[in-house]
Amino acid sequence: MKRFFWFWVVTLIASGYMSVWAKEIVSIPDRAEVTLNDFTHFLNSGDVSIYGVIDQNNLELRGKIAKYLNGVYISYEIGSYEQVGSNVYRVNTRLGASGVGWNISGVSVYFDIGYTNDEYKIINTNLFEYVGADKVFEATEGFFKYLFRVLGIVVGSFILIGIIVAFIFIIRKKKRS
Repeated sequence: MKRFFWFWVVTLIASGYMSVWAKEIVSIPDRAEVTLNDFTHFLNSGDVSIYGVIDQNNLELRGKIAKYLNGVYISYEIGSYEQVGSNVYRVNTRLGASGVGWNISGVSVYFDIGYTNDEYKIINTNLFEYVGADKVFEATEGFFKYLFRVLGIVVGSFILIGIIVAFIFIIRKKKRS
């Protein structure tokens, strides 16, 4: 009877720990998504409450948010979660963003969400490397530079082939005469 009693005590304790552990593992993506939803809502609406969902120690992120707070609208689709540090989780997303005179979609963006003081906060992101008219122009400028290089090579090749054919035609004509 004592063995049966101890078996049930150990089973109950283990199941209690397992349920708490499983609850924490399952809830991390949910809590991260809530934090990300709040960030998106506050950024899209221009609400200064956005500073409540980001790490107060990341002054660079705070500065970038101040720059884009009233000029950006973003939407995202979560791709995956991964743990990148102690109590830090990376949320990988596909992003769509727009502002006055620019629009992007399908960009891979990550948000690092940390858990400190019983709160989830965004501690880092590469979002601001892709948003803004200047960033979109840089991307399209690079594309057009590449396109013009390729077109230059193709046109140059046709000109070179034309010169070679004309030279061969002139040489053959001189041989005939």
